[in-house]
Amino acid sequence: IKLHTLEVQLWGRGKQIWTRDIDRSIDDATLAKVATVSGTPIERAQETRLRSYEGKLFERLNVAGNSDWILPSGVVHRKRKHRSMQFCPLCLATDIEPYYRKTWRLALSTFCDLHDVLLHDCCPKCQSPVMFHRQELGNRWAWKIESLTLCTSCGFDLKRAAAYQAPVIEI
Repeated sequence: IKLHTLEVQLWGRGKQIWTRDIDRSIDDATLAKVATVSGTPIERAQETRLRSYEGKLFERLNVAGNSDWILPSGVVHRKRKHRSMQFCPLCLATDIEPYYRKTWRLALSTFCDLHDVLLHDCCPKCQSPVMFHRQELGNRWAWKIESLTLCTSCGFDLKRAAAYQAPVIEI
């Protein structure tokens, strides 16, 4: 089913998931339900939140505003105004199932520590922020996300983005 239909079926119309910065603001009860529905151990689900950086990168995560070292999303009605999700095109290209790393949300992450290439912070073709959760939005017949690597604005496959060697000083 469509992602937003699933959201309504699980929580009703009163709970807004995708109009928020979910990895920053998801509460314990919502996370527990997601973990249960997806068959994920709650401990593993908790590690996906930016809250797991509390006491390491910042004292306390600010769920309603900016926090040190976390790239701000600027969420406006499921859209991201800011370039808050970075990516390594080589990681996305070599993953069996492409996924976005939690560390790519950090302002201090500028290069991929696996491939030593600079991280991108937007689609290189249209300059739109990464918003993989919007894949089927606006197309009533699309119910399946083709790939998390496709730009939701122009369709460019982010796996095909140029990989620029990170300067030695950054590494």
